[in-house]
Amino acid sequence: MPKRDFFADKRKTVNGIKPKQAAVQKKKKVDRCYKRRYKAERDLKVAEVELSAKEKEVAQITAVRDQLMELMAKAPSPAEQRKIIMATFMEAKFNPIEVMIDMVQDGNADLTDKDRANIVDKLASYFAPKPKTIDLQADMKSSVNINVVDYSKMTQKDLIAQTQDESNKLVDDAKIIDIVSDEDYSEFESPEDQVAQQ
Repeated sequence: MPKRDFFADKRKTVNGIKPKQAAVQKKKKVDRCYKRRYKAERDLKVAEVELSAKEKEVAQITAVRDQLMELMAKAPSPAEQRKIIMATFMEAKFNPIEVMIDMVQDGNADLTDKDRANIVDKLASYFAPKPKTIDLQADMKSSVNINVVDYSKMTQKDLIAQTQDESNKLVDDAKIIDIVSDEDYSEFESPEDQVAQQ
């Protein structure tokens, strides 16, 4: 049994034909439905085109990311890179620091004062390099002793004797720590020290 539409316009003329007004309203309703459908289809096609473009962009980005990850996995460490560069300089018997010194000292060189200052600044960083931060992690155990002393009842000789005893005790309790030389820390050495060790 077909479903009944309780909101349908059931008016008819004497001849059994729907009135013109009802037919016009029904046509308008159908037209509105078709227009909405066509608009929805157009929006869907535009969204599909945008989605495919975004998927291509994402595929390109992931490909580039994968290439970078492979290159990073194959890349040598900074210490190895420095060793390669130092070996290249030694094979060519070229010392860039000497060349920069000669450029600064040469009065005939076509350099401005700003260029000379930049070169001197770079040379100074090799002569007295900036300290590098080293991350050290360790568990430290310490204790604090608090001594309450009434100095009004002590003589000067007692104070001197007490400070000497405490300083001797500190020297006795001091521990000497051996520093182990390890190749992993060679990257913190200056290039001159690395060449001297080779």
